[in-house]
Formats: sequence, C-alpha cells, structure tokens
Amino acid sequence: MSSSSIHARPSEQLARVPSSDGVIIDARIGMPPSASNNPVSATAAIPRRPDVCLMVTHPYGRLGGNLHNNVVDAVVRAFGYSFITVRFNFRGVGQSSGRPSVSGKGELDDLLCVWRYVRDRADLRPRFFIVVGYSYGCIPVCAAAAEIEGCIGVVAISFPASVMWFLTMGNSNKYLDALKQLPSSVPKLFIMGSRDNFTALKSFNQFVSSIPERKHVDIVDGADHFWFENESVVVEAIRKWIRQERVVPDRPKGTPLPSVDSLWTERIRLQEQRQMQIDRVGLRSARSAESLGASGGPRRDAGVGDSWKSEGNLAQGRDAERAEHTRRRREEDEQDGQPEAQHDGPQGAGRDGREQEDGGGGKPALQQQSKNTLVAGEI
Repeated sequence: MSSSSIHARPSEQLARVPSSDGVIIDARIGMPPSASNNPVSATAAIPRRPDVCLMVTHPYGRLGGNLHNNVVDAVVRAFGYSFITVRFNFRGVGQSSGRPSVSGKGELDDLLCVWRYVRDRADLRPRFFIVVGYSYGCIPVCAAAAEIEGCIGVVAISFPASVMWFLTMGNSNKYLDALKQLPSSVPKLFIMGSRDNFTALKSFNQFVSSIPERKHVDIVDGADHFWFENESVVVEAIRKWIRQERVVPDRPKGTPLPSVDSLWTERIRLQEQRQMQIDRVGLRSARSAESLGASGGPRRDAGVGDSWKSEGNLAQGRDAERAEHTRRRREEDEQDGQPEAQHDGPQGAGRDGREQEDGGGGKPALQQQSKNTLVAGEI
C-alpha cells in the first residue's frame, strides 16, 4: 500500500480538555464527513461509523514526541473518514500545560480525562472506543484500557518493552498488570518492527507471551522504531486487524446513525438556546424594573435617580423606592404638625407664600392662622 493511498485527513476541531492537577490538554477531534461529503465512503474498507472513536497517543514528549508525529498523523488520516478521531498532547508537550511526569501517572490521567470529555460531549458521545498507542504512548493506553468503558480494541505500535522500567521509574509491573486485567473479549494488536531501535525481538516476544488472549502480533520485517516511509504498513495492519477480528460491532438494523452535519448543528443549537435563556433573564429583569417605576417607584423629579432601570438592578431600585417612601412619610408627618392655614394659600404657597400675603408683617398672619384654626376645630 503506497503512501499516496492515504487520503488527506478530514477537518479537526481544537479542544482544550482539563486534566488532573489543573493541567489543560491540547487536543484535536475529527468527525467523519457525512456520506454525501465523504470521497472515500463508498470504497472504504471500513464503513463510516461516527459511533466509534479512535484515540491515538504519541511517543515520549521529552524526546520530541507530540500529536503531529508521523505515525499518529498517518493513523488519524487513514481512519478519519470512518471514525471519530482524537489525538492530543500529553501534559508539558506542545500547547498542553504542566510538566511531563516521571512515572507515567500524569499521562494516564490525561488519557482518561480526554476519554471522559469525548464520551460526555453532546455532539459526540461515541458508544465504542479503540485506543491506539505508539512507542511511549502504548504505556498509558494499555494501562487505561480496562478503565475505558466501551473499549472494543487496543493497538500497541512499537511497545517499548525493554525500556519501560525507565519510562515509568520502576512502575512497569503496575501498568502491565492493568493490561492483563483487560477482558479477553477485547482484542489486542501488537505491531513491531524487526529492527526496532529500543526493544529487541527477544524481549518483545517475552513481553507479548505474558499478555493473555485475545491478541494478535504483527512483526514487520525491516522496519525500525520510527516507521519513516512505512506508515502505510502500520495503517494497513490496523485496518486488516479490524476487519478480521470484527472489532467494530455491527450496527443494529433500523437504527441509522445521525450525520455529522446534524451533530454539529445540534451543538450550535444548544449554544444558541443557552444564550437565548440568558437574554430572556436579562429582559425579564429590565421589565420588572420598569413596572416598578410605573407603579409609584422612584421618580427622577422627586430627586431619586432611575439609572438602575436601564441596568436592571432591582435591588438598587427597591432601596430607592423605600427611601422615597420614607421621605414622603416624613413630609406628611411634618405637615400634620403644622397649622392647617398653610394649605389655604395658592398652589406652591408655604411659609414664603404667607409672608408675601401679609406684606412682610408677621402679626396679621398670626391672627389669620388663629381664626382658621378655630374654624377647622369647629368643623
């Protein structure tokens, strides 16, 4: 199979996934195009199944491994028209925050957190997962497979069996025990080059012999650890294994899968719905503020500002209303304590108005007040 037969990968979406210890993981998520927009769907050896997710992990980050690795990139491009694809940078690599761990525990957490993120996203939610690890990436993949709900297959490319003790600071047995606990119903594929630069075939065969069935071993003659110019061989080995082992369950009849277009549209619809809910809450608050002002709330001409209305701050509006009500009650109480004559003058006349009526003399005004008070008392 020539490298030209590997099609350009479908578009991917950037994602920032929270992991343990506050680390943020830089990830790429690809969705298989719908049948009408899929140039290889009609001739692909593996049909389009957006309910299946293929997760791929990269080599040792301290030595330059990342999600753009040649093997990782080839696998994503090859299966991006059939499955959801996920690749990401472990902590401390590329745009992922944090620092690489020395025991592999942090990278194991990264893988599990990315899996949960993909599993729970409303526009994705695959039912099945195939986890693929390359070189150092095999260690967290094999350790996490038993914890990944819906895992239907494990692929280990160039498993670093001879140097695993170094890469995990002596915790290799713990990771191998986790792999051995994987149910026998989950198939495993081990791909190895006969000229691997880090693990001799003898050590590799000893490692594989300790892994329980169900497993398949594919040793590629003449290939080294890095697979340059041999990426298509890795892709074909995985594709053949998926077909022969029937890794992907058959789709139940009468349950067609949603198109990728509808999945992305649904996500956009949910985002717009949440924004509409936020807008409605703001509009409701503004209307409540306006109705409060119309029902005798604070008025600008009464000396109480109404800027809170435009901001929808109901709490401030209620405080202003209570202050205005208190002020009016105080004025009414003061008016009740004054002689009734102050209401007999023309509109707007108070103490100043009475002084104008008597021409500035105080005595006639007092006599008039006494007379009016007597009349008011008799009535």
